[in-house]
Amino acid sequence: DVPEIEVDPPVQFGSEAYRKMIAGSLVSTGNNYRLKKVIEKCKRGEDVTIAYIGGSITQGAGGKPIHTMCYAYRSYAAFCEMFSPCGGDNVHYVKAGVGGTPSELGMVRYDRDVTKDGEIEPDLVVIEFAVNDEGDETEGVSFESLVMKILQAKQAPAVLLNFAVFMSDWNLQDRLQPIGERYELPMVS
Repeated sequence: DVPEIEVDPPVQFGSEAYRKMIAGSLVSTGNNYRLKKVIEKCKRGEDVTIAYIGGSITQGAGGKPIHTMCYAYRSYAAFCEMFSPCGGDNVHYVKAGVGGTPSELGMVRYDRDVTKDGEIEPDLVVIEFAVNDEGDETEGVSFESLVMKILQAKQAPAVLLNFAVFMSDWNLQDRLQPIGERYELPMVS
Protein backbone atom coordinates (compact mmCIF):
# COMPACT_ATOMS: atom_id res chain seq x y z
CA ASP A 1 0.00 0.00 0.00
CA VAL A 2 1.16 3.47 -0.86
CA PRO A 3 0.59 5.97 1.96
CA GLU A 4 -1.60 8.97 1.31
CA ILE A 5 0.27 12.17 0.53
CA GLU A 6 0.08 14.62 3.38
CA VAL A 7 0.24 18.21 2.25
CA ASP A 8 1.82 20.62 4.69
CA PRO A 9 -0.38 23.54 5.66
CA PRO A 10 0.55 26.86 4.05
CA VAL A 11 3.36 28.74 5.76
CA GLN A 12 2.10 31.68 7.78
CA PHE A 13 4.90 34.11 6.95
CA GLY A 14 3.63 36.82 9.29
CA SER A 15 3.21 34.52 12.29
CA GLU A 16 5.23 34.68 15.49
CA ALA A 17 6.33 31.05 15.00
CA TYR A 18 7.74 31.90 11.55
CA ARG A 19 9.57 34.99 12.85
CA LYS A 20 11.03 32.90 15.69
CA MET A 21 12.19 30.22 13.24
CA ILE A 22 13.87 32.78 10.98
CA ALA A 23 15.51 34.51 13.95
CA GLY A 24 17.00 31.19 15.05
CA SER A 25 18.17 30.12 11.59
CA LEU A 26 21.52 31.94 11.73
CA VAL A 27 23.85 29.60 13.57
CA SER A 28 26.99 31.70 13.06
CA THR A 29 28.27 34.47 10.83
CA GLY A 30 31.73 32.93 11.20
CA ASN A 31 34.68 34.71 9.71
CA ASN A 32 32.85 36.25 6.78
CA TYR A 33 35.89 37.85 5.12
CA ARG A 34 35.63 35.60 2.05
CA LEU A 35 31.89 36.11 1.79
CA LYS A 36 32.31 39.88 1.92
CA LYS A 37 34.90 39.65 -0.88
CA VAL A 38 32.36 37.80 -3.04
CA ILE A 39 29.69 40.43 -2.34
CA GLU A 40 32.07 43.29 -3.17
CA LYS A 41 33.18 41.54 -6.37
CA CYS A 42 29.55 41.18 -7.39
CA LYS A 43 28.74 44.81 -6.56
CA ARG A 44 31.57 45.89 -8.88
CA GLY A 45 29.81 44.01 -11.68
CA GLU A 46 32.49 41.33 -11.94
CA ASP A 47 31.50 37.75 -12.69
CA VAL A 48 30.66 35.70 -9.61
CA THR A 49 29.77 32.01 -9.44
CA ILE A 50 27.64 30.62 -6.64
CA ALA A 51 27.63 26.83 -6.35
CA TYR A 52 25.46 24.54 -4.27
CA ILE A 53 26.34 20.93 -3.46
CA GLY A 54 24.24 18.51 -1.47
CA GLY A 55 21.49 15.94 -1.61
CA SER A 56 17.82 16.04 -2.53
CA ILE A 57 17.19 19.24 -0.60
CA THR A 58 19.75 21.02 -2.76
CA GLN A 59 18.33 19.26 -5.80
CA GLY A 60 14.99 20.87 -4.94
CA ALA A 61 12.90 18.19 -3.21
CA GLY A 62 9.60 19.71 -2.18
CA GLY A 63 9.93 22.72 -4.45
CA LYS A 64 7.37 23.09 -7.20
CA PRO A 65 8.66 23.70 -9.78
CA ILE A 66 11.82 22.03 -8.55
CA HIS A 67 14.28 24.25 -10.43
CA THR A 68 13.00 27.66 -9.33
CA MET A 69 11.40 26.99 -5.95
CA CYS A 70 14.34 25.17 -4.35
CA TYR A 71 16.37 26.93 -1.67
CA ALA A 72 19.41 27.00 -3.96
CA TYR A 73 17.75 28.96 -6.74
CA ARG A 74 15.81 31.21 -4.39
CA SER A 75 18.95 32.17 -2.43
CA TYR A 76 20.85 32.68 -5.69
CA ALA A 77 18.06 34.96 -6.97
CA ALA A 78 18.04 36.89 -3.68
CA PHE A 79 21.84 37.32 -3.89
CA CYS A 80 21.46 38.69 -7.44
CA GLU A 81 18.74 41.09 -6.34
CA MET A 82 20.68 42.33 -3.34
CA PHE A 83 24.19 42.63 -4.77
CA SER A 84 24.25 42.63 -8.57
CA PRO A 85 24.24 46.03 -10.25
CA CYS A 86 23.28 44.44 -13.57
CA GLY A 87 20.26 42.38 -12.61
CA GLY A 88 22.23 39.21 -11.99
CA ASP A 89 23.84 39.04 -15.44
CA ASN A 90 27.22 38.79 -13.72
CA VAL A 91 26.16 36.03 -11.30
CA HIS A 92 26.44 32.41 -12.41
CA TYR A 93 24.59 29.53 -10.77
CA VAL A 94 25.74 25.94 -10.32
CA LYS A 95 23.36 23.50 -8.63
CA ALA A 96 24.90 20.12 -7.85
CA GLY A 97 22.19 18.54 -5.75
CA VAL A 98 21.62 14.81 -6.19
CA GLY A 99 19.08 12.98 -4.05
CA GLY A 100 20.44 10.37 -1.68
CA THR A 101 24.09 11.36 -1.95
CA PRO A 102 26.24 11.94 1.16
CA SER A 103 29.40 14.01 1.49
CA GLU A 104 31.45 10.86 0.85
CA LEU A 105 30.23 11.07 -2.76
CA GLY A 106 30.33 14.86 -2.57
CA MET A 107 34.12 14.67 -2.66
CA VAL A 108 33.96 13.16 -6.14
CA ARG A 109 30.90 15.07 -7.25
CA TYR A 110 32.51 18.41 -6.36
CA ASP A 111 35.10 18.04 -9.12
CA ARG A 112 32.65 16.62 -11.64
CA ASP A 113 29.44 18.56 -10.90
CA VAL A 114 30.63 21.87 -9.44
CA THR A 115 34.00 22.71 -10.97
CA LYS A 116 33.43 20.66 -14.15
CA ASP A 117 36.94 19.25 -13.67
CA GLY A 118 38.50 22.68 -13.25
CA GLU A 119 36.52 24.65 -15.84
CA ILE A 120 34.51 26.52 -13.19
CA GLU A 121 36.00 28.30 -10.18
CA PRO A 122 33.18 29.08 -7.77
CA ASP A 123 33.39 32.17 -5.58
CA LEU A 124 30.87 30.88 -3.04
CA VAL A 125 29.98 27.26 -2.27
CA VAL A 126 26.99 26.29 -0.14
CA ILE A 127 27.31 22.77 1.31
CA GLU A 128 24.20 20.85 2.41
CA PHE A 129 24.65 17.27 3.61
CA ALA A 130 23.11 17.53 7.12
CA VAL A 131 20.46 14.94 6.28
CA ASN A 132 22.19 12.56 3.87
CA ASP A 133 25.28 12.00 6.01
CA GLU A 134 23.31 9.95 8.54
CA GLY A 135 24.95 6.68 7.46
CA ASP A 136 28.40 8.24 7.04
CA GLU A 137 30.83 5.66 8.39
CA THR A 138 33.49 8.37 8.71
CA GLU A 139 31.29 10.29 11.20
CA GLY A 140 32.04 13.67 9.66
CA VAL A 141 35.54 13.11 8.28
CA SER A 142 34.24 13.06 4.69
CA PHE A 143 32.25 16.25 5.29
CA GLU A 144 35.29 17.97 6.78
CA SER A 145 37.46 16.77 3.90
CA LEU A 146 35.03 18.31 1.42
CA VAL A 147 35.05 21.59 3.36
CA MET A 148 38.86 21.62 3.42
CA LYS A 149 39.10 20.78 -0.28
CA ILE A 150 36.91 23.75 -1.17
CA LEU A 151 38.59 26.16 1.25
CA GLN A 152 42.03 25.24 -0.13
CA ALA A 153 41.09 25.83 -3.79
CA LYS A 154 43.35 28.36 -5.52
CA GLN A 155 40.57 30.97 -5.87
CA ALA A 156 39.82 30.73 -2.10
CA PRO A 157 36.02 30.53 -2.34
CA ALA A 158 33.73 31.44 0.50
CA VAL A 159 32.00 28.42 2.07
CA LEU A 160 28.63 28.46 3.80
CA LEU A 161 27.21 25.44 5.62
CA ASN A 162 23.47 24.81 5.37
CA PHE A 163 21.95 22.47 7.94
CA ALA A 164 18.68 21.60 6.23
CA VAL A 165 16.27 19.29 8.01
CA PHE A 166 14.45 16.08 7.19
CA MET A 167 10.64 16.12 7.27
CA SER A 168 10.76 15.22 10.96
CA ASP A 169 12.95 18.30 11.68
CA TRP A 170 15.95 16.00 12.24
CA ASN A 171 19.46 16.62 10.95
CA LEU A 172 23.14 16.14 11.80
CA GLN A 173 23.82 19.71 12.85
CA ASP A 174 25.29 18.55 16.18
CA ARG A 175 27.92 16.51 14.30
CA LEU A 176 28.67 19.02 11.54
CA GLN A 177 28.50 22.36 13.34
CA PRO A 178 31.83 21.80 15.17
CA ILE A 179 33.47 21.49 11.72
CA GLY A 180 32.02 24.86 10.74
CA GLU A 181 33.21 26.32 14.02
CA ARG A 182 36.72 24.91 13.49
CA TYR A 183 36.99 26.73 10.14
CA GLU A 184 34.98 29.78 11.28
CA LEU A 185 32.38 29.32 8.54
CA PRO A 186 29.02 31.04 8.22
CA MET A 187 26.29 28.53 9.05
CA VAL A 188 22.50 28.50 8.75
CA SER A 189 20.00 25.97 10.00
